[in-house]
Order: sequence, then C-alpha cells, then structure tokens
Amino acid sequence: MGLEIRFTLCFTEIADKISKGDIEQKIDINSKDEVGQLAKSFSMMLTNLSQAIYDRDQSIDSFRQVEKALLLERNNFRNILESMEDGIYIVNQQYDIQYVNPVLKKDFGIYADRKCYEYFHDRTKVCPWCKSNDVFKGKTVRWEWYSFKNQKTYDLIDTPLKNSDGSISKLEMFRDITEYKQAEEELTKYRKHLEELVKERTKELEEKNKELERFNKLFVGREFRIKELKDKIKKLEK
Repeated sequence: MGLEIRFTLCFTEIADKISKGDIEQKIDINSKDEVGQLAKSFSMMLTNLSQAIYDRDQSIDSFRQVEKALLLERNNFRNILESMEDGIYIVNQQYDIQYVNPVLKKDFGIYADRKCYEYFHDRTKVCPWCKSNDVFKGKTVRWEWYSFKNQKTYDLIDTPLKNSDGSISKLEMFRDITEYKQAEEELTKYRKHLEELVKERTKELEEKNKELERFNKLFVGREFRIKELKDKIKKLEK
C-alpha cells in the first residue's frame, strides 16, 4: 500500500477518533518525504491540541476552585449578617437594595426590589440627608436616625463595601438605641426637675437666712437697750 493511501486512511481514522473526543493519537509514518513531513506536522498539531485542551481544563479547574472559594466566602459573610443582632442592609450606587438581614425585615418588612428611600422613608426620591455620596467616596459615617414608621431611634454606621467586580456598595448597620434615648430623655427631665428643686430650696434658705438676720438684729438691739436701762437704774440707785 502506498504511503499516500496509508496516510489518507490513517488520517481518516484519526480524524474520526478526534471527532469523538479521543485526541491521544499518533501517526506511525516515519518517511522523510512530503508525506512523512505532513504526518510529522499533523502529529505536532495533535500534541499542541492535546496540551491546549489540558491547559484549558486546568484553567477551568482553577476557575471552579476560585468560584467555589468565593461562594464559600460569600455564604460565610451572609451567615454572619444573618446571625447579627443589629440590622444590616446593603445598597448599590443606584439606591437599589441588594440585601436586608432578618432584623430589618422584622422592623420594616420585605423590600421587594424597592429603592432604599422607598423602603425606609416612603419617599419617591433620594433623601436630602442621605450619606451615600460620602460613603461611595470611601468615608465611614456615623449618625442617628429616628424612624417614623416604627417610632425607633437607630445609631447608624455607613461604610463602603467593595464587590468582587470592583464596584462599591454601601453597608449600613442599624443599632436600636430607642431604650437608651428614652432613658436619656428621662434622665434629662429628672436633672432639670432636680435643678428646679435645688433653686427653690436655695431660695427658701436665702429667705430664711434673711429672716434670721432680721431677728438677730432685733435681738441685738433689744439686748443693747436692756443694758442701757440697767445702767441708768444703777446710776439712780447711787
């Protein structure tokens, strides 16, 4: 059988196996003519193809490992947020809510793809007091906010959160300080009441001191007049 026919048959058989996914093939033709060179080139192409597929599979495996690690990290982060006693929500730069933890869902309900200003404030546009612009510039902001929706006061901490795609979101932590603020207000009222009582008592003491001074002056004057009278009597007796 001629080399050309043998190469053609071999090539046809190998091409059929390659089409079925088996690329570990070799062409057993070692002649030094054009057919041999063609067989050698084809064998090199198969070797390079096999290496490329191997490298691709390795890249896919690496990508899957990275993806798995990121998913695990994301799940761990989410579990932490889910178990926190403080409220947590995440919002992007378009004011779309990306996450709300169970604490805030309990206080404000399901956010259902609403903007943050709709969800928390029942507004139709961005709040004028919003701190998001500062946060998206890299700042961490702490402030207090009173919610008319549930009559609670929150200590808020807003901080930037960098996403895996490089974008920046805002993470805001809500700490309910309603009882603390109520106690603070009661303490302020008590302090003012105490100050008023002190002022009243001080005024009473001042008035009593003035009265005592007046009586003391009267007493001293009386004693002096009695002494004068006694002296005059003594002189008359002599």
